[in-house]
Amino acid sequence: MSETIRWGLAGIGKIGAALLAGWDRQGLTTEIYHPDEHRRRAAASSAAGAREAAKEELPHLDYLVLALPADSIAPFIEDLEQSGLNMRRTTLVNMATTKGTASLRKQFPEHRFAGMKAAVHAETLRRGEAVLFVSPEAASDQTLKLRFEALGDVINGEEKTVETLNRTATEAAVKAAAALEEQLRQEGWQELYIRQALASLMPEVIHAYADGRLGAFGRKLADELRRD
Repeated sequence: MSETIRWGLAGIGKIGAALLAGWDRQGLTTEIYHPDEHRRRAAASSAAGAREAAKEELPHLDYLVLALPADSIAPFIEDLEQSGLNMRRTTLVNMATTKGTASLRKQFPEHRFAGMKAAVHAETLRRGEAVLFVSPEAASDQTLKLRFEALGDVINGEEKTVETLNRTATEAAVKAAAALEEQLRQEGWQELYIRQALASLMPEVIHAYADGRLGAFGRKLADELRRD
C-alpha cells in the first residue's frame, strides 16, 4: 500500500486505539488527531507508525477515520467547518455503528464520506482475532478496502447489518451472563468463583466453540446437550 496516501484517525477510545495498534503492527503510518494535545501526544507515542496531526493539518489528509461516538460525529465536522478548514478533498470514514453514513451525506452534502462498520468487539480487534468489517464502499474504493484488510476481513454489505448483528449478539451475551450469574448465586457459589466463571470460563468456551476447538470436556458436554 502506498504511503503517499495520508491516513488520519480522529478518536482514540477503545476502537481507535485498537485500529492504531493493528495498523502499527502492519507497519502502516497513521496521523492522530485529538483536541487535547496531551492525549494526542500520548496516543502518537504509543505506536512507532503514529504521528501527531494538528487540527490545521487535517485538510491535507486523504482519509480521516472517524472512530467517534455516533453523537459526536456531526459536532466534530461542524467544528472543523467553523474553524474554516476545507475538508472537501478528504474522505471521512464513518465507523459509528448507529450512525448511518447516508444521514451524514444528507447533513453535510459538500463533504465526501465512506462507511466502514466493525462487526467485532474492540478487544478482539486489538488482539487481531476474528476481525470483520462491513462497508457499502468495499467494492468501489479499493484504497479504503486495502487499508482495513490489513486488520481483517472486509466485505461489501449494508451498514444496518452490523448494527443488527451487534445488538443481537450483545443482547444474547448479556442474557446468558446474567442467567449464569443468577444460577451460580442460587447454587451458593462464592463471589470469587462467580467472577471467574463470567470473566474467564464462559467467554473462553464461547471463543473455542466459535473456532471449533473445544477441548475433550467441552466436546463431551456439547454432545450431551445435542442429544437432549
